[in-house]
Amino acid sequence: MQLVLPRPLQIDGLAERADSVPLEELQLPPGFTVNIFTNSTPKARSLAVSGGDKSIVYISNDLLPGGIYGALDSNGDGVAEQTVALLSGLNQPNGIAWHKGSLYVAEVSQVTRYDNADASVLAGKPLPPGKVIYDKLPNITWHGNKYIRVGPDERLYIDVGAPCNDCLLQNAVGNVSFGSLNSMRLDGTDLQPVAGGIRNTVGFDWDANGTLYFTNNGIDQLGNNLPDDALNVAPKAGLFYGFPYCHVAGVGDPQLRLPGVSQFVVDPDFKPNNATNNATHLAFCQANVQPPVQPLGPHVAALGMRFWRGGGFPPEYTGAAIIAEHGSWARTPAIGYRLAMVSISPNGTAVRHTIFASGWLLRNGTVWGRPVDVEQAKDDSLLVSDDKAGLVYRIAYNASFAAAAAAAAAAPVTAYQGPP
Repeated sequence: MQLVLPRPLQIDGLAERADSVPLEELQLPPGFTVNIFTNSTPKARSLAVSGGDKSIVYISNDLLPGGIYGALDSNGDGVAEQTVALLSGLNQPNGIAWHKGSLYVAEVSQVTRYDNADASVLAGKPLPPGKVIYDKLPNITWHGNKYIRVGPDERLYIDVGAPCNDCLLQNAVGNVSFGSLNSMRLDGTDLQPVAGGIRNTVGFDWDANGTLYFTNNGIDQLGNNLPDDALNVAPKAGLFYGFPYCHVAGVGDPQLRLPGVSQFVVDPDFKPNNATNNATHLAFCQANVQPPVQPLGPHVAALGMRFWRGGGFPPEYTGAAIIAEHGSWARTPAIGYRLAMVSISPNGTAVRHTIFASGWLLRNGTVWGRPVDVEQAKDDSLLVSDDKAGLVYRIAYNASFAAAAAAAAAAPVTAYQGPP
């Protein structure tokens, strides 16, 4: 891995953080570099990139009270020169989305739209008051962080997590239940369910064909190796993903599951109405639950994900899903704390499951960083938020570095002959 050290950052008195972060521990494929884009927030969560003329990145901070920041890289050198505190005093503002000049911010129970957001960043000023477009979400904080994105259908998508580890679900509001993924119009009307039986998703995106994919966190307390977190696909609305009756188990090494291979595990506490024993319970899962595209490993805490749109990285990365794994707290030894990558064939099956970036979990068990979200920047680098180190990283590809590494690996090794 090639390491690019950032210039010192003087933002909110946090410059020391960049000096104390062991970037040299990060493991990346040959030819990739990493630097700190900004150390502006004490807990960097979701990311959103402005579609305007300027390279502005929005960052949420869900500490209580939470806030939103805007980071500007005005000279295009991959480091934000200016980071502006745009909002403060919010209730766990996790989800953010930029669309046609407006910034949408999701707190636990409401979504607010702030117009002309880029202008506030460029002026170095807080955002003026926004318009609350929806305020009927349940004010429950267990899995209460909302994640939002605007889909290709011009609707705002939002999750409503299950307020538990493992429980029977009920309606959260109207026809929308807990443990669901939903969409609404951009003015906050017409909230409709998209998918159900989801314990908690904190990341979703659409592939080049406009098909929705999302991460899901499996339950805890079934042991170190059950169940898996998963990458799921929603080819149409109304599909059921199993929670709380059915859980996903991958095949192969828990650290890196085989691509596209999974099975269902029945829940020990909850059975569907027609299940009288484990055999009929499993049959229900197989007949009614949409299987995952890729099991990601037990308790890795898969959060934000993005499809790589092409550009910047080598061609083989185009169309792959890059997933931030926040890391386990309920597994020994710990697992996750990395970026996974799932390559998907044209027919929608996973053909490759690899680790793109790792090193936030050291060999001695020390955790110094926890990836949360990923986003493709305007310069076709990859931005990664870290809510433990309080940073946003920038990962870029340099073809000359890759060529030099390949040449060094291919060079013959001459045995030492001693002094003449």
